Formats: sequence, C-alpha cells, structure tokens
Amino acid sequence: MEYLKFLETRNGILLIFTAFALVFLTLTNGVCADFAGGDGTEESPYKIGNWYHLDSVRYNLDSNFELVDDLDKTSDGYQELAGEDANDGKGWNPIGGTYKRFGGTLYGRGHVIRDFYIDRPDDENVGLFSYTDDDGSLEEIGLENFDVVGSSEVGGLVGMNRCEISESYASGRVRGEGDFVGGLVGLSSGLVSNSYASGTVRGEGDYIGGLIGGNTGTIIHSYSYSQVQGGGQIGGLVGGNRGEIDGSFWDISASGVEESDGGTGETMEDMKNFLTFDEAGWEITVVEPGDVDQEFTWNIISDDGYPFLSFSGYEDEGFSGFSGTGDGIPWLWISFFVVLVVVIIVFATFFFKGRSVERGHSGDFSENNAEGTGAKLDRRTGGSVPPEIEEWIEKNLDRGYSRQQMRDLLESSGRDPGLIDRYFEER
Repeated sequence: MEYLKFLETRNGILLIFTAFALVFLTLTNGVCADFAGGDGTEESPYKIGNWYHLDSVRYNLDSNFELVDDLDKTSDGYQELAGEDANDGKGWNPIGGTYKRFGGTLYGRGHVIRDFYIDRPDDENVGLFSYTDDDGSLEEIGLENFDVVGSSEVGGLVGMNRCEISESYASGRVRGEGDFVGGLVGLSSGLVSNSYASGTVRGEGDYIGGLIGGNTGTIIHSYSYSQVQGGGQIGGLVGGNRGEIDGSFWDISASGVEESDGGTGETMEDMKNFLTFDEAGWEITVVEPGDVDQEFTWNIISDDGYPFLSFSGYEDEGFSGFSGTGDGIPWLWISFFVVLVVVIIVFATFFFKGRSVERGHSGDFSENNAEGTGAKLDRRTGGSVPPEIEEWIEKNLDRGYSRQQMRDLLESSGRDPGLIDRYFEER
C-alpha cells in the first residue's frame, strides 16, 4: 500500500523517530510516573498517595519523599502490595536491605499508614522499612493497625535502624522469632526522638522491647505502652541498651513488664499526667478534647489519655491532586494518552498521505486530476517529459520520494512510468 511506502521516505522516518522518542521519554521518566508528583529533591519531594507510590521508594533510596494522603486497605495497590495475599502471602516487601539501605527522607505530613501486613518469619530486618542508613530520616510517620512478623531485628517502622526517626509512632502487632524485636524499631543505632509505640510486641529470643528491641544509639523524649512478651530478656521501653536514653518512659501496667534496660517505668495514672513529661523537659501542653496545639511537639488531655503528637492536626494545603496537576489523574496515564494520540496522528498521516497520492491529491497526476485542469496526457507518450509531470516529479523529490516510488505512482494512476526515467536522462 502506498502509505507504507511513505514510511521509507525521509519525512516518514522522521515521524517514526519522533513517535518512538516520545514513547521512550514516557517510559524512562519512570520516577515521575511512579509518584504523584515532585522530583525527589528537598524542595520538591516525590509525592506518595497510594501503595504503588510507596513501593517505588525502594528504587529511589536516596531521594526525598512526602505522604500526601493516608494509606490503608482502600488505597490503590493494597491487595497487590500490602495485603495478606500480596507477594505469595508474605505481604508487604520491606523497603531497603543490608546492601540497599534507605538513606533518603520520608515526611509523613500528618498522614497515617494503616493495615499493612508482613509475614516473613524467616527474614531478618523486617518492618515497613527493612534497613535505614545514617543519612536517612523518617519524620512524622504514623503507623496503625498493622501486623508484622519476622525473624530477628523486627519492628513496625524499621527492622534495622541507623537513621534519625522523629515525631513518629507505631500502633500494631509485632512478632519476631529471634532477637531484637520492638514496637517501633527492632535494633537501632540512630537517633529516635519524640516517638512512641503501642499495641503488642512478642519475641521468642532476647532483647524484646515495647519501643525498641535493642538500642545502641540515642532515645530522647519517647515512650511506650505496648504489651510486651518474650522468651528471653525483655523490657517495657527497650529490651537491651548500650546507648543513651533521656526523658523516656514506659507504662508498667499496660506493658505487663516492670523492668527495662533504660527509661523510667510509670503507672498508667502517671503516664497520663502532664507533669510527668513536663518535668522531663518535653515540649508538651495540655489541650481540651478534640483540640490540637501545633506550637508544641506533644499534646495531652491531662488525666484522660497518653501524650499524642500534635502533627496529627497537620493539613497540607499545598497538595491539590494526585497527579500534581490538580486533576487527580496520575502522570502515567497522562503520558500514555499523550503518546497514544501522537501515534494515532502519525499513522493517520501515513495512511492519508498514501491515500491522497493514490486518488490524485497533493500534486499527483491521475487522469481525472489532469483532465480537470485541461492538461490531459496520453499514456506512453514517448516524447519529452511534459511540464506538468516535471513539476510533479520535482515536488515529490522534495518530499523525499525515491525514483522507483514515483514510477509506481505513475503506473498505478495509468501513466507511463518511463516518464520518470526520461526526466532523469534529460538531466
């Protein structure tokens, strides 16, 4: 067909190259398609609005990220990535690893990650994050209603932590078959500040703690009221400690544990008393039920609850849509439809170009077209090339047509293809 011959011309090749270039740019712009917006810099973190976005963090371990919505069982990608049937029943695949540690920054922005499931009893370094590096940072991360099972170094947020964790909490179920199991972190050599854990923590080995299983780093102004059970050394706040712990507490009554290798054990009544934390130097204030005072890191409804982080009242007014454009359409779909439209236009151009040549449009000399202009030509003339044919040949040469293509076009329109040869012989 004639439109296929157009693909062999210079213009056709250029259009094909343009189409494939657009496809390539779309596919290789993966980080833009894998997130709801942003470019991964500190000024413009990648935006995370569903489980697919969170899963993409593992491919950009040194970048900056921020949550722009809560993640739970209703969020896109949950069944495939974080539910009980995900990854052959193993659930969520922890981000990072021993040789691929998370060294970026994740800002929670007041949003909560809920309902994720991990069942990897043979794996070490298990949590939402597997292994974090010294340069990493996790800020304002809230975890709720999760279920995490691993071997050793198991925590709700991080299995093996070296980064800074601040203003974060974990409220769920954590179980480890080995050592170093904690509600928030399994084993930590980093800085953990203004954070807490609740729920249940159970380990079969040593160093099982309500907040952190084993600590060789620093813990500041944090607490736990997790229920703690273990077969070896356990603690209400930490199971084992070779680091520093300052101004941090655990609830003796809720944990069922009167000992901890660091921190201060308090009764439930004292754990709900403003003075307990104010006297320890916490940035804390008393608020009325339903109120939040974000000028302070911690808020407490005195005598009516444990301290809570004020970021829970945070509202991100700068985000207006999951695509970063305000229309709620992910960049991946926008790119796909743009490329689809371009490809359709390109191939429509090919098709109608060939059709127009066959039917006598765009400068062709079919008999009907020539008759319409009063310049009908006899077939197989045998004389010199008529001026009309010369003009037609020169136009098609400019378009990139080959000599053989023009012969075929003349023959298909009932003309003498030998006119093409004569044209070139006369020159």
